[in-house]
Order: sequence, then structure tokens, then C-alpha cells
Amino acid sequence: MKTVSIILLSTLYSICLQAADIQGVVTDSSNTPIVGVNITIRTLEGTQVMEGTQSLSNGTFILKGVNPGNYTLVCTHIGYADYIAEVQVNKEASLSLGTLIMSPQSVQLKEVMVSIPRNVFTADKQAIYPSKQQTETSGGGLDLLQKLPIPLLDINPFNRTIGSLDPSGGVAILINDIPADANEVAVLDPKQIRYVEVVRKPGMRYGDQLAMAINIVLKQARNGISLGMNTTNSILFKRGNNNIFATYIRDKSQFSINQNEDYQNYSRQEAEELRQYLLPNNSWHKIEQQSLLMRTLSATHGTTLKYNFTQPNNFVFQVQGYITSHRTPKLKKSFLVRETGKSDYIYHTHNRDEYNSNALNLYFKKYLPNKQVLMFNAVGTSINSDYDYRYNQEDNGFQTSYGVEGKKSSVIGEARYSKDFEWGSLTSGIHSFYEHTKNHYTSSASNEGKMINISSKVYVQLDGRWGKFSGSANLAIEDQYYKQQSDRYHKQMFSPSGKLNYAINQRLSLEYDFNLASRLPALSSMNNAAYQIDQWERRVGNSGLKPFNHIEHSLTLAYYTQKCYAMLQGTYAYNKNAIMPTLTRTEEENEHVFFDNGVGNQRDFKQLVLTAYLRYALFQNKLVLSGTGSYIHYHADSELYNNRRGFFFGNLGVESYLGKLYLSANIRSRYNALHAESIWYNEYASSLSAMYKWKNYQLGLVWEQPLQSTGTNSSVITTNNVVRKMLYQRNLEAGNHILLTFSWRWDHGLKSKAQDIELDNKDTNAGILK
Repeated sequence: MKTVSIILLSTLYSICLQAADIQGVVTDSSNTPIVGVNITIRTLEGTQVMEGTQSLSNGTFILKGVNPGNYTLVCTHIGYADYIAEVQVNKEASLSLGTLIMSPQSVQLKEVMVSIPRNVFTADKQAIYPSKQQTETSGGGLDLLQKLPIPLLDINPFNRTIGSLDPSGGVAILINDIPADANEVAVLDPKQIRYVEVVRKPGMRYGDQLAMAINIVLKQARNGISLGMNTTNSILFKRGNNNIFATYIRDKSQFSINQNEDYQNYSRQEAEELRQYLLPNNSWHKIEQQSLLMRTLSATHGTTLKYNFTQPNNFVFQVQGYITSHRTPKLKKSFLVRETGKSDYIYHTHNRDEYNSNALNLYFKKYLPNKQVLMFNAVGTSINSDYDYRYNQEDNGFQTSYGVEGKKSSVIGEARYSKDFEWGSLTSGIHSFYEHTKNHYTSSASNEGKMINISSKVYVQLDGRWGKFSGSANLAIEDQYYKQQSDRYHKQMFSPSGKLNYAINQRLSLEYDFNLASRLPALSSMNNAAYQIDQWERRVGNSGLKPFNHIEHSLTLAYYTQKCYAMLQGTYAYNKNAIMPTLTRTEEENEHVFFDNGVGNQRDFKQLVLTAYLRYALFQNKLVLSGTGSYIHYHADSELYNNRRGFFFGNLGVESYLGKLYLSANIRSRYNALHAESIWYNEYASSLSAMYKWKNYQLGLVWEQPLQSTGTNSSVITTNNVVRKMLYQRNLEAGNHILLTFSWRWDHGLKSKAQDIELDNKDTNAGILK
């Protein structure tokens, strides 16, 4: 980066005895104020951030309480080259820098690597600049993302999972504004990650039902090539996640390919189940089951091809293709059964599941004058599914089977317009979705289900800032149409949402969020299909499901310093006529009794979540302690049950940076949940890991569930007026489990373009009943 060196002396005295204030105005070359510029004061070597702030809507900024000395001033903003200046602060004197002019991004300037993570809060987002030690001890993007201070983001780089502990919804992951999955993030070069943006309650711009959006911003690409691999495998090959990748960049074009190969191979699993059914004669029928064999073998293959052509500050064109296949050739179970009125017997089940999906994603973004942008996106998807289930009982030869061949095609289109103003931004668009599903079911009687689903949404989003207040207002009008044989619905919905943030001071903020949204039924639940699981239970679809309204309120208090990050959050959600599972008794004309597993619109489902998060750094960020604690209260109400339960959940983590060696330890309690008539008791989790990085190689060991020779366990308890069930499961191979991680890359030039696409409309729902 080209360094602009200025030494400015102060002539105005402040009321402080020692510290002084630094103030100024940031503009572009046309003298237009630039809002949201990240401004920091660092040591002359640029290795430690001392103070930080952000420019206001008129471009002004003030850095308060700066001790006397010589510093480096750094100003950064997306779309502009970094501005660096040397400043001298005198004792008891304020410093006025006047007007600082930032140049467009096309001017190439030198990068500055910080030694501690810099966390900059703006009106609508949080920008995190990874530290040098975080970058140098990470073998991929997921490793680095896990180390950053992002409350309620749940990342497991070894299992390649990204989730949210925020009850408001999931997480949208983007790379340079292009939506990505965990495999794509895993193969990123940490040295090429410039900073990470976190947008909480992001509204409609990034998608529906989201608690946060994470945008990983990479450094500007140059001509070159990148090759590498990123692998995580059990030393006994019980499971693995593996990627190989290549990227080629030439002038304004970029071509990349990413191949992922994942597998599971478990043979030492156990289960016990107790069932009690209330029969029409008011007697309870009891069934006890003990597993004799449980075998799981599955593999997923995925190929992603992408071509991007970018004309900076003019347009972006991208075409992306996905090929995904999943195979479960072995999912076998055998159980010994003790049943009321019968001799003991054995039964066997076998599942075969195959899934193939092809998708093509076309994207075009055009930059217009006066900070306006137009975006068009179209995605076509084809999904083929083949699923078989077989049940065979030894004592009387009873057997049942079920199969489905599914074909689904969908087209998703979106057009969006956005414009930036001094006070904020305006975004509006239209999103349309068409899908056609044809499923052929075979069991005791064949059935063919054809479904048509059409959805259109028009939305507008306003983001604004005024003094210490910032926020957004969103409004969407949706039209939804569904048809399956004679069953259909046509509904219009009004979905508003918004948030209001008040910056109490530079370190403390308070935010209120509101959301009213329509939740659609899962396509797989709406099939007109039913199949028999065993002699007593069936699985049934419900074509009469209707969308329901989700209303949510949340209040968040956040406090941040370079050493400490704390957050308190309370969320209340109300779901009227929520779609929830049901287990009901059905009497056939031949007096045979079945207990049907289905779903239906129930009265309501309420949820209250209280969450606390704390992260504290010690010894110049060489040791980091973090933890999350939650209390979750559920209330599920229907004609069949009225269940209320509350649960506590927590996790603790310790990280240590010792040169090129990174050590971590994590433990979390059981994450228990009530949903409808069932309570889920999940396993607690713990791990110890050590990672060593040398040049472009990283080798690591992960010890999961240490000293837990009995493996992992979980249970599900289901209770209503006609059924009592308890399922207890163990995975003996998951205890004392050791994983080996390895990553390698060779780079010539940088990997990714600075301008990319901003949303993901890819369809992954097969729409079949399993």
C-alpha cells in the first residue's frame, strides 16, 4: 500500500490533562462525504490497534482519549483504497486533520496486518479483521472463522458444519457477497481473507428465516492459479470430509472447480426402544426392542464449477453449475422384540437412499450512476430421488416394503434494485419460485403424487442512520399457490419486519428486532402418501397443510472492547397454527389398529430464549476464553397435548496460540428441546485439538469425546393420550474418536475476485416422504 505520510501538530488545547482527541472529515475526490469509514489509530509498526471509530453521515469522525505519541492512522472502506498517515499527538492538545481524501479501489495500496483482531461496528454490521496469529494458525476458512469473536455462530470445522445458536433462524454464508457452503469456506486461504462482515437480523436481502449473514471479503485477485486440498478423516475411517480445489484467474475472468467427497462408516451402534400403545379397549400394549445390528454406510459426492467475468464498477456476470449425488447403500438394523401376548421375535429393516441433483445458476449485476445497482438471478434445478424401505419379521414372516421414485424440477428467479444514500440505503425486488414434483410411491398400493407450487414475493427494505440510532424496515407481500390433485390453497400474506439499534456509546449498544413472516409447509410432508413402517406404525403425509404465521420479538444488549465481548439476548417467538408432528391412533374397517406418524396445523407453538455470551482475551490474545449459556422455554399446544418444558444449555471454549501451534478445548452440555409431543435429549460434546502450520501445510489432531469409551448417546421421549415411546441410542465408535486433519495449497496470485454475487436461490429440497 502506498503510504501518505503527514505529521500534523495541534494548536488547540483540550480539557483533558494528558489524552487528546483526533478529528477530521473523510471525503472522496469529488468532496462527497463518505459514511461508515473504519478509522483506527495504531502503533507506528501497524501491529497494534489503539483506538477505533467510524465516520458519520457527514464524513466527520472523532477519536477520543488518545495518549501523546506518534501513531499510524488507517482509514478503510469497501470500494476505496486504504488511507494511511503518520500522526503526532501532543500532550493536552487536540489534533484536527482537516479533510482526508480517499481514492477509488483501483489505486493499489499496501496491506497492513494487525496483531490483534480488530472488531469495527457500523450502523448495520460488524467488520472483523483477523489477527496475524489467527491467520497464521489456520489451515482454511472454517478454521479462521471459528476463531473470530462472532456471538452465537456455531462452527465445527472438522464436521464442516455452520449453524446458529440464535433461535431467530439460520446463517447465510457468503464469500465476496456470493453465497457459499461449508466446503467452499473450508478451502479458502486464510491469508487472502481481508475481513469478515457480520449482519444480524439481515432482513430480506440475504434470504428468509435468517439470524445472521456472514460475508467473507477476500483481497483483490490478480492473475494466477491456486491448487490445494483440505481433508479431515477418522484414523479408523469412520467418517471423513475431503476437498480438492483449483482456481485459475486471468485478467477479468475467473474459473474454479471444487470437488468434495464425504463419507460415514459406522458398524457399532446400539438402540433400545420402549413403546406403549393405548388400544380401543383401553388396555396398554407394550413393546420392548433391543438392537442386534445397526450398520450405516453413506457417501456424498459434489462438484461445483464456476465462471465469473467482472468488469470493475460496471458489471458482474457469473455462471455456476452444481452436480451432487448421495448414496446410502447400507442402512441395516436388526432388533430383538418382547411384545405383550407374543413370544420373542427378531425383525430386520433395510433402507436404500439415492439422491442426484443438478443445478445451473445464472447471475448478472449492473452498476448504475448515483450509487445504484440492478441485479438479475435465475436458477434451474433438477432432482431425482430413489428411496426404498424393507421390513421383515422372522416369527410369522410378516413383511412390508415401501419405495418412492421422485422427480422434481424448479425455476427460481429474482430481480433487485438498490440505491445508497447519505442516510442509508433502499433495496427492492421481486422473487418468484415455480416447482413441479412428481413422485411415484409403491407399497401395498401404488400411488402417484403430482404437486405444483408457485410463490411470488415483492419486497422493499430501508436501512438508515440518524445520530446514535440506526435500523431497518422491511415489507413483503407474498402470493402462494399450491395444488395436488383436488387439494389446493391460494393465499396472500403481508410480512413486515424491522430493527432499531441505539449506540449508547462506542462500546455498548441496544437493539430491538421484530419479525412477522409466513412459514410454508415442508414439501415432503404434503405428499398424498402413506406407508407401513411395521405392524403397528405408519408414516403418512398431509396434503391439507397450510402456511402459518411466525411472530418474533428480540432484545439484544452488546458490549465490546479489544479484550472483552459480551452479549445478552432475549427472544420470544409465537407460531399460530404451527405445523408440528402428531402420532395418532387410526382404526381400520377390519378392526386393525395403526398409529400414524404425521404432521398437522396445531393451535400454537411458543418459545422463550434467554442467552448470554462472553469472550475474554488474555496475555495479548495468546489465550482466549469464551462461553455461551441459554435458557429455553417451550410451550406446544394442540387438541392432543399441552406441553411446557424449559431447558438450560451451555458451552465453554479455551484457545491458546503458541507460535505456529494452536491448541483448543471445548465442552458443551446436552442441547435438549421440546417439539410438539416429543422431547429430544442430545449428547453433550467435548473435544481437544492441536494444529501445527508450516508454510503452506497444516497438520492437526482432534480428540472427540475424550475418555468416553461408551461412546455418545441420545434419547427421544414421545408422550400423548394414546402413545408413550422412549428411544435411546448409542454410537460406540464416536467415543475416544481421533480425527486427522491435513491441508495443503499452492498459490500463484490470489484466488477470488472482489466483486461477486450476493444471494443463493439454489433449490435442495427433494420433496419426498421418507
